[in-house]
Amino acid sequence: MKERFNPGFLSGITLIIDGDYLKYVSALSLSEQGSVPIKSIKAITVEAGKKGYSAVNFLGEGTSLGSFSTAIKYAEKCQRWLVEKLNL
Repeated sequence: MKERFNPGFLSGITLIIDGDYLKYVSALSLSEQGSVPIKSIKAITVEAGKKGYSAVNFLGEGTSLGSFSTAIKYAEKCQRWLVEKLNL
């Protein structure tokens, strides 16, 4: 069963939990999409960027598994939703 999360109309990002994978798809940039095995995710961080944007990072055992950028308020919503759904 797929679970979808869109933190806001203008966020430009959609998160999808599809079985054993977390997929992220950006409506703004084709380069910001990918999938990460859920069992590999150990932490999710929000890193401040420029001009009101922040990066959401998926971290594994000592390595970055993936990331995407969105406005800070949407990045924080994504982080909260993922921490809750993935029990991190």
